[in-house]
Amino acid sequence: MSSRNARGNSAVDLARHGYTVFPLTNNKLPFANESIAAVLGIPTPPKGQGGVWLATRDETAIARLWTAFPDALIGIATGAASGGIIALDVDRKNGRDGLHT
Repeated sequence: MSSRNARGNSAVDLARHGYTVFPLTNNKLPFANESIAAVLGIPTPPKGQGGVWLATRDETAIARLWTAFPDALIGIATGAASGGIIALDVDRKNGRDGLHT
C-alpha cells in the first residue's frame, strides 16, 4: 500500500493484528454494496448482507478498497470476526448523554 494512503496502511496493520476491517463513509456508514463489490470484483450481495459482512483481513482486498476509497474511515467487525472485541457507541444525541438514551 502506498505511503500516501495512511488510512489504508492503518487498515492493513489492523488486519495483520487479527482485526477484520471494512471501509466507512465520512458519515460512519458502510459504502454501498455495489461499490464494494465492483472494487473487489465479486457479485453484489443482497441488501442487508453488505457492510460489516464484507469485512476482511485480506491485505490485497484492503489495498484495493482503500485505493478506491482513500479517505474511507476504518470500520472493525466486532465479535468473533475480530477476536471477540466488543464496542459501545455512547454518542450525545438530542441533548442527552448516550448512556441515558
